[in-house]
Amino acid sequence: MILMLLAVFTTACQKDYDLEPTQKPSAKPELKVSGASMTADTAQTLPNTYIVYVWSGLPLSASSYAYTWDLGNGTSSTLPNPQVKYSVGLYHVTSTATPIAGGTAYTDDIWVRAGTIVLGDAANILISAYASGNSWVYELGMNTSYIANYAFMSGNTRFVSGSFTSWDPQPANTVQVINGIEYMKYTVTVPNSDALNKRFWGYGRESTWAWAPNDQLWISTDDGGYFGAYFYYGQILPYIGEVSGIPGDIGDLQVADTVPTVRMEILYGSSDPDSLRVFINHVAYANGPQPFISRKTSINTWENEPLIMSSDYLGWSYFTYAIGEVTDLLQFKFGPHLLSTNLFGVMNNSMYYSEVEGLLAVQILGIENRKYFSIKAASLSQQIN
Repeated sequence: MILMLLAVFTTACQKDYDLEPTQKPSAKPELKVSGASMTADTAQTLPNTYIVYVWSGLPLSASSYAYTWDLGNGTSSTLPNPQVKYSVGLYHVTSTATPIAGGTAYTDDIWVRAGTIVLGDAANILISAYASGNSWVYELGMNTSYIANYAFMSGNTRFVSGSFTSWDPQPANTVQVINGIEYMKYTVTVPNSDALNKRFWGYGRESTWAWAPNDQLWISTDDGGYFGAYFYYGQILPYIGEVSGIPGDIGDLQVADTVPTVRMEILYGSSDPDSLRVFINHVAYANGPQPFISRKTSINTWENEPLIMSSDYLGWSYFTYAIGEVTDLLQFKFGPHLLSTNLFGVMNNSMYYSEVEGLLAVQILGIENRKYFSIKAASLSQQIN
């Protein structure tokens, strides 16, 4: 059934260009961008920051060609190396280099993504979720900056199409600005009995579909791509049951179907200070575009840090604290998005969770004049004092 749906969606959900964006061989003349980072054929840059386009690998000198550029933002150029800056959004740039004396002309295209967050793309976010009877209701937010030339479109032409709409495009014209980013909103209701079935969807405006190859939910196809995720008991997860191993030496254990929340290990250093690495099962308990950890300081303020995705343990991320920095007590929370530090993940499955304080608390015990350390859950009196 899913394969049939994928076939339908692959045919219907195409970007408005003909060629699949792929990594192009360096031997072939191609477009490159100075001042931006490249991922496949997508250049990522900060908004309102100049970048410069160049042709690389042309067989003749640069002055031997005439150039045409469609810069994707409604402007064009005939310069060899046009300089341009973009507002937040996604832009499709095309150029042709034609030999002045005659010969083979070269045409290439590139995508430019300008945004305040250019790494850890998040085309979709979960705005809210709540249980309703034997189902969960999800309010999905879809980032409009992934729709090429979105700012030049008008009218109520925003849409979403996917397995939860029977692949029929449905209006998604309600928008909400969250942390300076505009999101299209759409509500999805998923019965609990259907939580293990993966959903697929795309969204766009007018005839243009969102394009987000770096998003954790993106699924590439021969003619474009779409998003896929599990809507699982109040969370949106890229996968379920694919976590490989459990990190750390100590911490929560799996009990029946409840997977661990927090794991830890002590890192002893000869030149670097001894440190405590805290692993968070963000996929299960704080799934989002930029998971973070928030530490309570000795002066009762909170320090927020982005979690680092583990390359060894799928679904886990971590942050490392110098033990001298956290002294004998580490109190912390975690959440799905660093830009929403008042929204926290599910913590009450952990052995370190304090219901009274509403946080996780770990006591670090020094042994043999702090030559070694052990870890245990902090008592309530230690948390309050």
